[in-house]
Amino acid sequence: MSDRVFFDTNILVYLQDDGNPRKQGIAKELFEQYFDDGAIWISEQVLKEFCNVALKKLGIDPLKLKALVEVFIDSLNMAGAPHSIFAKAIDIHIARQYSFYDSLVIASAAHAGCSVLYTEDMQDGDEVQGVRIANPFQS
Repeated sequence: MSDRVFFDTNILVYLQDDGNPRKQGIAKELFEQYFDDGAIWISEQVLKEFCNVALKKLGIDPLKLKALVEVFIDSLNMAGAPHSIFAKAIDIHIARQYSFYDSLVIASAAHAGCSVLYTEDMQDGDEVQGVRIANPFQS
């Protein structure tokens, strides 16, 4: 089995974004690389942000979005949000100066035991709480 990996919102968005074929291709490759092993983790926060972007920026039909969300919920691992994650997120924010929401994603990835967090929104190569941040879209 592959290492556990955490997908930030933008990875899920690019899976659906036909307007950016390069990033969509990269997101699909990542998804295919880890999906069969059941190694992909997301959080409720990531799913909420994805729904917001899908409706507002991608213009995905709400019924299609509902079906897509059901697929994500049924086939991806969902990191829980115990109270300790919020405290860890604040610690990360203080120590590393990431925004609170980015810190919450990092804390969720660490809590889920993920070794890599795929995102384009944070510092590529940084390691926080045992999680390596990787920007798959960086040239």
